Parts: sequence; C-alpha cells; structure tokens
Amino acid sequence: MKTTNKIFVLLVINFCLLIDNTNGQTPITAPKGTKESMSPSECVYIGKTGGITYTYTNSSWDSSSVVWGVSQTLIEIINGNNTQPPNTNCSGLSDLIYNADLSNLTKGKAVFTGSTNYKYIDTSKSYTISNIKVRLTLITKTIDDVAIVMETVDRKIIILVNQNFKATILIEAYSPNNAVYFSPGIANTWIPAVELFDYLHTDPSSSICTSFDDQSFYSLF
Repeated sequence: MKTTNKIFVLLVINFCLLIDNTNGQTPITAPKGTKESMSPSECVYIGKTGGITYTYTNSSWDSSSVVWGVSQTLIEIINGNNTQPPNTNCSGLSDLIYNADLSNLTKGKAVFTGSTNYKYIDTSKSYTISNIKVRLTLITKTIDDVAIVMETVDRKIIILVNQNFKATILIEAYSPNNAVYFSPGIANTWIPAVELFDYLHTDPSSSICTSFDDQSFYSLF
C-alpha cells in the first residue's frame, strides 16, 4: 500500500534550461522563421517514459552556417535528492559527461552519464542516501524518423541544420538493489529518473530536479 508520505510528481521541479559551455561556435537564437514545439508540453516528461521531443521546422534553413547541438559536458542536469523547498528552488544538480562508448553518433544517438543522490527507504526499513548512476540519451531524427548523423566539434555534439528535425531527450537512473519499491518499480534496471523517484519510498522533505536546454543553435562563423 502506498503511504501518505510518498513524494509524487507534484513535488518534482523541472526547468527546461541547460547551462551550457559555449566555447568555439557562437551561440545564437533560433534562426529567423524557425518554428519550435515541445511534446509533451510539461518539462517533467524529460524524466518519464518516452522523454521530451523538441521539433524544429523552417522553410529555409541556412545550411552553410548554422548547427544545433549541446556541449559534451551538460551542466546541472539532475538532483534526485533536492532539499530545497519543493516547487521553489533547486540546488546541487549533477553534471553529465558525453560517453562515447555508449553513443552511436552515426545513428543519431548521444549518451551522457554521471550520477546523483536519491534518498529512500532501503530493505532494512531505514532511510539511506545512495549515489545512483544516471544517463541522458539524446536522439536526433528527421521529421520522417530517419536518424541524423551527429558529429563532435570543439567539445560539442552537433548536427548540421539543413532540414526540419527533432530531438528527443530522456533522463534515466539505474534503480538500486537495496530499495523497497512501489509497483511497478524493480531493482537493477534503467528507469526514467522521475518515475524512479516515484517508485522509491523517498523522503517527504526531498524532491527531484531535472534540467535541459531546448535552444542550442550555433553559428559556425
């Protein structure tokens, strides 16, 4: 039975913001005429099944000078044990680092890894704080679901912007083996990070924070 002290999605804080290192290419706003959409429309879904998909369309992309991408170090992405007042502030978010071994850039897949703390009731019925593995997966495709090749340039992961495209982002955490779970949570598997927070018996005084940027265009010149 679920207890009344369970922290659910109402206590999840999400900002669609990436504090990004922008050495090299010059960061710019979306090119003139670009239409952008985000689905689902709530940022919390970056840590739920399916993730968030950002779609970018433009009738005349300037393919010679504009790219889209993210830094190889994603700054302040997740904190699974935020102790600031729920729905007000976030602190202590972990960075994630590009993991070439888990990525497949030729098929439009980039993976970033790191860790964050979660506080939950373990199998001894006591609260524990564990440092849990985290990964963020970024997938780039055309509107017709064809993979768009990524490249690494100047400490960034980029795609050439010469057609309409979409980018799907999902943050997951690896479920601990010493936890008590609400159904359908299970140990030792990758679970969307917000859903893992809900499956664990987390501390009522904590919340989960996630963060990512949906406006990472750069000029090559």
